[in-house]
Amino acid sequence: MYEIQALTEQKQHLINHIMVFENYPVEEQVEQLGEVRPSAFDITNVEVVEQTNYDLDLIVMPDETFRIMFRYNANVYDRSTIERMQGHVLHVIGQIVNNPHIRVNELELVTPEEQAQIVQVWGDTAAAYPQDQTLSSLFEQQVANMPEQVAVLCGEESLTYRELNERANRLARTLRAEGVEPDQPVGILLHRSLDMIVGIYAILKAGGAYVPIDPEYPADRIRFMLEDSGAKLVLTQSHLAEQASLSFDGRVLVLDREDIYHEDGSNLEPLAGPHHVAYVIYTSGSTGKPKGVMVEHHSVLNRILWMHDRYGLSVEDTILQKTAFTFDVSVWELFWWSMVGSKVSLLSVGGEKNPEDIVDTIARDGVSTMHFVPAMLHAFLDMWKQQPRDVMRAKLGTLRHVFASGEALPPQHVAGSSGSCRA
Repeated sequence: MYEIQALTEQKQHLINHIMVFENYPVEEQVEQLGEVRPSAFDITNVEVVEQTNYDLDLIVMPDETFRIMFRYNANVYDRSTIERMQGHVLHVIGQIVNNPHIRVNELELVTPEEQAQIVQVWGDTAAAYPQDQTLSSLFEQQVANMPEQVAVLCGEESLTYRELNERANRLARTLRAEGVEPDQPVGILLHRSLDMIVGIYAILKAGGAYVPIDPEYPADRIRFMLEDSGAKLVLTQSHLAEQASLSFDGRVLVLDREDIYHEDGSNLEPLAGPHHVAYVIYTSGSTGKPKGVMVEHHSVLNRILWMHDRYGLSVEDTILQKTAFTFDVSVWELFWWSMVGSKVSLLSVGGEKNPEDIVDTIARDGVSTMHFVPAMLHAFLDMWKQQPRDVMRAKLGTLRHVFASGEALPPQHVAGSSGSCRA
């Protein structure tokens, strides 16, 4: 084992425990030696101690009955942890004794007492949430409560709750006329913009499920996603219309053309319910072809309302929408604010790669809640360190919550944002 560790970059950190099976009862033989060769001294209570550099040693000693010993580094393990390990070992051995032919995958590690703790105590996490609602119905409730509240900021442009609702309703009527119905996927191929928000909310109001597609994807990937999802309709923008048409044989609607919007901006009679699909996001395809993951309305509500209960937004808060909408982190950026009367700020296209754009947007729009992948958080914090502290505090003074996920997070950068960093 020493040679194996020596050949690795981890060295002594590769293995931190060892199991030793003593194939000869040394202690018993030493005691018997005193009986065979009588002397003035009796040899009793012999104990052989072997020092190792591992934090945990599991030693099995043969005798008329097997003895199992645990030796451990008390700076690493506490006694209760070792006693729990002991219980697991005895529990497994008991199952083997009772059934010598039991398969390894049939052995249960946890004891009945632990299983009761896990299921009945730790697993008792049920909480009430509006599982009979949909993303669009909760949004419409906020529209009724605060129609003139700003909902979306995009540079110098903005939409109130009323304006977003009416525009999404007008587009949703067009989508229904095109045959969109519950669970039907609708492709949406465009960059971050007001059109993106309107398009997503319109698809949900029509009853369909949005399929986000990054215009930067290769044509073959775009074509595969549209064919695989079964989309019959794609929403896009005029500068991407040709690209969409080349990758798709179905109907293409250009969102920055006013003639596609119905004149009626009132709410539609809902067709989709909580157990209909809200969106289909495709995996990266790193292990083969991309796979579409279908997520229903009630599942999204469950997740986002848990976040709201844990971290809480107020009417004054602003979420920064900076994650590409082809990744699932974007989902709470796109909907959390609309359920609770807050607002969202859309970062400029490509701005997620530029810390200065992020800082400027936070300062301009009063962003309070945002997300980073750890690599970008690292770059963001490095830039922060290079700026005068009073300047950065002035620009980031509204920031309260920074969520980090998606990569291995360097330990030295777990905290350090203005406000609190939640991983």
